[in-house]
Amino acid sequence: MAELVTSLLSWSAKQEHLRISDRTKAGLARARAEGKVVGRQRIYAFDPDTARLLRTRGTSWRGILDRLGLPEEALSSVRRVCQKGDTKSQAAVTQVPEGVP
Repeated sequence: MAELVTSLLSWSAKQEHLRISDRTKAGLARARAEGKVVGRQRIYAFDPDTARLLRTRGTSWRGILDRLGLPEEALSSVRRVCQKGDTKSQAAVTQVPEGVP
């Protein structure tokens, strides 16, 4: 009997999780359709084409950061743009907020 109750509670929790997930996805889709930007704000502005060009010329990751005037924290963004060939990168159009180097 305990296994049956445990199975029912487990199934119920899974169904609730799926419902919450569906509502969240629907809300995000609606927000995107309304033109809202979903996710955290990008804080490093750089030209992705320049980063790709530097990388194809054999420049190190640290060298690319230095040439673009970016801090070390921007390395993951630069790598993503260079390695995936992300043509829709928001990095080129994002403005750097006040106080961010």
